[in-house]
Amino acid sequence: MKALDTSLGNYATIARLFELINHISEDQFVILLKDLLGDRFSAQLFKIVIDLSEEQQGTLLNHLQKKVHARNNSERRKLSRKPCLIPLTYLVRGRQFDGYILDINDQGVFIETGNAFFSGQEIIMTFAAPRNQKALTITGQIVWSSQEGIGVKFSRLTAHQRKAIQAFSETEAEILKIRS
Repeated sequence: MKALDTSLGNYATIARLFELINHISEDQFVILLKDLLGDRFSAQLFKIVIDLSEEQQGTLLNHLQKKVHARNNSERRKLSRKPCLIPLTYLVRGRQFDGYILDINDQGVFIETGNAFFSGQEIIMTFAAPRNQKALTITGQIVWSSQEGIGVKFSRLTAHQRKAIQAFSETEAEILKIRS
């Protein structure tokens, strides 16, 4: 009788998992898988791709290329970012990384990195805006990722943080105009 109770309990758990999986977004699902599989995520994904038929691989390739192209066209930012080279330290999923901010505005940054991240992941960045003596620690969300780096949208800025970033952005814009 216990074996039957165990299998029914397992069935109920699996049924509930399927129900929950069907009600979360694709981005949330990918983040969940990444959390569960950790460093094995890419390896598991590659195994799945390798096991696909050539036709399925071609279909997947076409679908992914269209998604990337559509995302790049739809996610153009409203405000341009100012080019820069600011060293920073950042945390993603409790791991610390070092890198450089290559452009910035008071909405977000582009960080050059060779590491793979997923959209939706939280990031905590620490950097010093030029002409600002105190380092800023800002929380953001990764909104896109490529081989070159990640685009980050700031989650919330204090008035001081916004002012420091805007002052840098505006000053740099004035300097570029004078040199041009």
